[in-house]
Amino acid sequence: MTVTYEAADGVAVLTLDRPGKLNAVTTAMSERLFGLIDEIGTNDEVRAVVLTGDPVDAAEALRIGLVSRLYSPDSLVAARSLALTIASRPPVAAQAAKANLLAARSMGLEQAIQYEREMQAICMGTRDAAEGRSAFAEKRVPKFTGH
Repeated sequence: MTVTYEAADGVAVLTLDRPGKLNAVTTAMSERLFGLIDEIGTNDEVRAVVLTGDPVDAAEALRIGLVSRLYSPDSLVAARSLALTIASRPPVAAQAAKANLLAARSMGLEQAIQYEREMQAICMGTRDAAEGRSAFAEKRVPKFTGH
């Protein structure tokens, strides 16, 4: 398979490994990616995803919002560090973000934006959100429980 997957410490890493073809995605790779995305979407332990490989030009991926930051190939450590930071955040928020991404695949833009707003409202009403606000006010590290 030309897509590899590993998960540890709340971070999933998907790697496209077809450099001879500039990591052009084949039908089999696409099916594996969608299968892995579905698997990650149901795995409560995974709270952040790092995609490596270069299926589109990096500048274009940033421009169209496919990625939020660019790292040089030797900076995977920095990307993993960011993913670990995301994974340390409230589990409910990470799960909501994953659900939003999965749902957005089948929605129009306006519907996806509305869905995201609804998910944010749900997250703001959780015990983890209250814990985050309390920890901030008390200048301590929050203890998120996933509720």
